[in-house]
Amino acid sequence: MKKSLITVFAVVVMAALATGSFAQSAGPRGGAQGGQQGGGQRQGGMRNNPELQKKVEAAKKKVLAELKLTADQSKKVAAAEKKQADAMKKLRDEMVKAREAKKEINRQDMQAKFKKINDTYVAEMKKAMGNDKYTKYESRMKEEIKKIMEAEAKKNGGAAGRSGGGGAKAGGGN
Repeated sequence: MKKSLITVFAVVVMAALATGSFAQSAGPRGGAQGGQQGGGQRQGGMRNNPELQKKVEAAKKKVLAELKLTADQSKKVAAAEKKQADAMKKLRDEMVKAREAKKEINRQDMQAKFKKINDTYVAEMKKAMGNDKYTKYESRMKEEIKKIMEAEAKKNGGAAGRSGGGGAKAGGGN
């Protein structure tokens, strides 16, 4: 379960980088599903923090370079990222319109839609770079994100550790 939460967190971070800030209109924090909601809450600080986004984007570039992808693989990875970013933007725009129209947003419905987008993204990334390289990519991104979040927690006197370090910390005991 702990590894699963870290994996979900890593995918959400990558999704946030690809789209800038998604799900800003998802509603108040602390909504339904305490365990699942934690991943989204940790992400909340990331999507509104350009400095953190830059650090994660740099880590992503570093990890992709380590994988030594072919030109074709790199092209397919970029296409998967663009497709995901476009889908996330479309969904985010739907949420903004609904909020502006004072319509209620079904949080579970939105989470399911975001999950479907991310599942498609993961499948396309695996297809683009192969299962072995994707596994290494995912593992290295978790390590890099953990370092970034721990550094952020130290910088903020533990504040980021409470909201962002929890998932990374849980996986550290393996």
